Amino acid sequence: MASFLCFASPQFLERALSSNTYGNVGNKPVRTLWSVVRDLTAITTGDTVFFYETGRKAIHGVFEVTSEPFVCADGLYSEFSDPYPFRFAFKQKLNFPNPMPDFEFIHLVDRKVVWSTSTLQHDPTSPFRSIVNLSESEAAALERVLVKYNTQSDPTDVSAAPTPSLTKAIEALDVIGSEAAWPSTPTVLGISRLPTSVVASSYVCRYEFALQAYFAHMLSRRTTQARSLFGVYRDSLTEVPLSAAEPRRIDVLCTYSASAWQDPFFFQIVELKRQGIITAAELNQLVQYMRIFSQKKGVEVGDVSGTYVGKAFNPEAVTYVQQRARIEVEKPIALLRYSLSSDGEIDFEPVA
Repeated sequence: MASFLCFASPQFLERALSSNTYGNVGNKPVRTLWSVVRDLTAITTGDTVFFYETGRKAIHGVFEVTSEPFVCADGLYSEFSDPYPFRFAFKQKLNFPNPMPDFEFIHLVDRKVVWSTSTLQHDPTSPFRSIVNLSESEAAALERVLVKYNTQSDPTDVSAAPTPSLTKAIEALDVIGSEAAWPSTPTVLGISRLPTSVVASSYVCRYEFALQAYFAHMLSRRTTQARSLFGVYRDSLTEVPLSAAEPRRIDVLCTYSASAWQDPFFFQIVELKRQGIITAAELNQLVQYMRIFSQKKGVEVGDVSGTYVGKAFNPEAVTYVQQRARIEVEKPIALLRYSLSSDGEIDFEPVA
């Protein structure tokens, strides 16, 4: 199962822990809300969650997700400036009453034990991103540190928590940017359709974050479509920094390993582009990402593959990939064309 680190102020965390519900913002521009939904819908029942309390600068754990992501505007956060309608429910998984100070997390980053995020500060490129992915091996490392601060506690002494009763799914497309459409009872949030625009007589995804959200939802649920495109991956992470000093981010990263406790040993970088014709120069940027990331992880370049997802590829780009497949077989790149129907349903076709 996947793991996540969720950010919360002291007051917000108190409400989340007392209600066993974590919410995310709703009163933001449509483009921003698609990034919120991208992070939320990467979560599914059974996933592991840690909370970073921003005021105290400490990490609380360990918690387990008990519901699918849902949307609900019922007044739970009435004293806050936002209804926080995009939510998930959780329960205590392990009893660690003493949180972990943030310097322990920073130490794990310095030792490259934690690598999928490089900071506990909010992402400056996405100020409302309060949920970030962790790999399973990173979550296991956080759990081990929490044990150190709770040697007098029985980790199995956990209390039961109610699970919300969810109604059938509502499409994210139908509620994002439409406050009037927010249900007052918990309703599963689904993504099977995307917002569209017409460019050159063809339907394209209107927001990059929406395309990312579809991938986050598909990969986290390990759908048949996800497995056919990316194989049997261990983790799927979004918005992964190339390195601590590198502001650029990988759209989607799939990791491959034999077990949850084993550090991943093979990686697939997936870059997404919602519109335009992808050229060989852009594919070269993907190759640079593969090289930089392999250096960050201390693995061979051949242990990192790449996939570019886009609306169209020029002949030069296709030829580049085909020639590369013959010459550098250990550093594969795949091209994947997406198409949208008029109502936003998506399909994929391998190009090279």
